[in-house]
Amino acid sequence: MTYHKSEVTEHLVVLYIYYIQGGIYIFQLADWYVAALVLAVGIIECIIVTWIYGFNRLYEDLELMIGRKVPVFFKVVLTFVTPLVLLRIAKTISPSKNRVPNTCLSRAKYRQKQKNSFRENICHLCTR
Repeated sequence: MTYHKSEVTEHLVVLYIYYIQGGIYIFQLADWYVAALVLAVGIIECIIVTWIYGFNRLYEDLELMIGRKVPVFFKVVLTFVTPLVLLRIAKTISPSKNRVPNTCLSRAKYRQKQKNSFRENICHLCTR
């Protein structure tokens, strides 16, 4: 597989963004908001397919594609359960002061924080 020169340059620029001093902060922000975006797309997709397009039309299309009737269980799950579960997950991971980084730690402070949390976790496991 060959790569075009511009593709390689783009990849290096993106990797360099994560390598600089604030790279871990940028990574945390990207990680946090990409997860929220995926949940939002999933919720919107369920609503559009089942409520706007209509589950009855979807039911007929699926029956045409697979050649047999689709169980009613899927209607309940796609229409009600999946959007509610995704909303609950989105509410659980919603940004708060405890989770979203609001200050950029220096590399040394970040490493010290990681070491301390690792020690606490190991000590917790050893005392069980």
